[in-house]
Amino acid sequence: MKQAEFDNLNPVYEEKRENSSNFKEYGYGYWAKFLLAYPKFLTNGKNEEYYFVSRLSADYLNQSKAMESRMQTVLVGKGYYYFATCDEANSNSNIANKVNYPEDFDGIWTYIYYSYSAEQKKAFEFIKFGSGDFQTVTYEVQNPSTNSVRFTVGGKDNNRYSGFNVPNQVFSLILLVSCNNIKSPIDLIPELITYKLVSNLQNRDPDTKEVDSIVGISNNPQFPQEYALSGWFKWEVPEQQKEWHIILRVKIQQPSHDLALGDRTFAAWVGQSSGGIIHLATYTYTHLEGSGNANVVQNIHHQNRHTEWYFVQFGYSRPQKKATASIQWKESAEKKEQ
Repeated sequence: MKQAEFDNLNPVYEEKRENSSNFKEYGYGYWAKFLLAYPKFLTNGKNEEYYFVSRLSADYLNQSKAMESRMQTVLVGKGYYYFATCDEANSNSNIANKVNYPEDFDGIWTYIYYSYSAEQKKAFEFIKFGSGDFQTVTYEVQNPSTNSVRFTVGGKDNNRYSGFNVPNQVFSLILLVSCNNIKSPIDLIPELITYKLVSNLQNRDPDTKEVDSIVGISNNPQFPQEYALSGWFKWEVPEQQKEWHIILRVKIQQPSHDLALGDRTFAAWVGQSSGGIIHLATYTYTHLEGSGNANVVQNIHHQNRHTEWYFVQFGYSRPQKKATASIQWKESAEKKEQ
């Protein structure tokens, strides 16, 4: 599975199957997760009405709502996954169901399984968020008879929707056709994929004026549940002190302009206000549609202690939804939580 951004036009996976006679059953399943920030940052959040995820159809032209084009379609809407199928017997080319996803489902592994039985005239929809239970829906429908299907994942679905951010994070993908008995997803589902702690040390000599590095670019991106930046600092008073002097900064996009969420993932400055402060900033999002605060701040008064070596640690815990900044001075320590 190749990586693709949400504005990538073409599918990231495509497979076609043909048979000499009509298929009796067909279906597909996979693990996937939606990401706001990778591989391309959605600066305004997930603000489109729908994002295309996957489709199985007998219509190779991939028309919008033709009977053969929506046999098994999955989209992501605002607050829910949208599952669509069709019913030839009642001339209905778009029978849909919505399954609400968790309030904050960014980065949550999701298992999707969609199948159809021509003999039973039923479509079966399964979805599982993380370690939660399966949610299931059964449709009493008659899909068109076909001896060929086309299966696609990702892309913009003929430029009808924005795509699904695909950061090499679609796994255990299966396409099943022409089986006498398509298995339950419970029999097919693999173990939930997890990651161990990642360490990425950046060394800096005292004489080095500035460190500017990009971390995390690889063919196998990893998404730790906790991350932090720490280091020793010492202030040398300049001849002309400005209102703000940067100590450290972590951001998730380039260039940044202090307005978008993530421009201040972690940031610290020496400031002149209130008699002298260490100004600590991060950000928070309210929901996945782009609402939040790009500049959540706390201040620690340095009392000129920053002219001696001091230790700064700034970290974030996703499970706790908490950012913590601490400063270890020569004879004391202070901590701020955001």
